Amino acid sequence: MTTLATHGTLKLSGTAVALNGTFTQADINTGKVTFTQDGSDNNDSFVFSVADAPGSATTGTFRYYLH
Repeated sequence: MTTLATHGTLKLSGTAVALNGTFTQADINTGKVTFTQDGSDNNDSFVFSVADAPGSATTGTFRYYLH
């Protein structure tokens, strides 16, 4: 992650993912990646970088809206 969410915490196996922290597709597939919203706002986002060796990394923004 290249920026952290403002209104919650992205976690890997219950531990907060730090700036520049990493997780894998397998972590996502097995439910190890979760988000805990802090109750202050229903809209948030974080920026991430994705790479698959030997290719170069690309970035994106994941936005979510809680209703």
